[in-house]
Amino acid sequence: MKEQYSLQKLCKDDWYILKKIRLEALLLDAQSFGSSYERESAYAEIHWREFIGDRRDRAIFILKDGAVVIGMTGIVKSRDERDEAILIASYIRNEYRRIGLSMMLYQARLNWAKAENIPSVIVSHRESNLASKMANQKFGFQYTCEQNKTWSDGVTEKEIFYRLALR
Repeated sequence: MKEQYSLQKLCKDDWYILKKIRLEALLLDAQSFGSSYERESAYAEIHWREFIGDRRDRAIFILKDGAVVIGMTGIVKSRDERDEAILIASYIRNEYRRIGLSMMLYQARLNWAKAENIPSVIVSHRESNLASKMANQKFGFQYTCEQNKTWSDGVTEKEIFYRLALR
C-alpha cells in the first residue's frame, strides 16, 4: 500500500472535517448507514463537536490520500456493556475501495480499543454488504446474531453482528 495514505484521529475542533466526509458518506452510500443525509445535514456545529468529543469513550478517524480526506470511521465504548466497544460509521470513497484501505481503519480502531483495555469489539453490517463482512472476517470477528432492521433507505434487511475478543 502506498505511503501516501494516512489516518488522523479527530478532536472536537475538527468537527467541520467530520461533517463534510460524513455527509458525503450519507449522500453517496446511504444504504450502508442507519442515518440519513436529510437528518444529519440539519445538525448544528455543537452536534458534530459532541459526536467527536474529547471524551475517552470514542475515537473518530479520517482516512487521507495525501492531504485529501477520502474516508472515515469510528469506535465507541458500549453504553450497555462496559467490556465492549462498537465499530461505527465506516466509509471509503468508491474509487479507493478494494485496495486494502479498510484494513487501516480496522487496525486503528482495534489499536484504540486495546489501548483503552477493552476486551471485545463488536461490529455489524447490512446483510448485503459483503465487503464489510469480508473485512471483519479478515480480522477474525465471529458471528454472534442477526436481526431484521429497516435501514435509512426504507429497505428491511438483516443486520448481522460479529464480535472479536481482544484478550
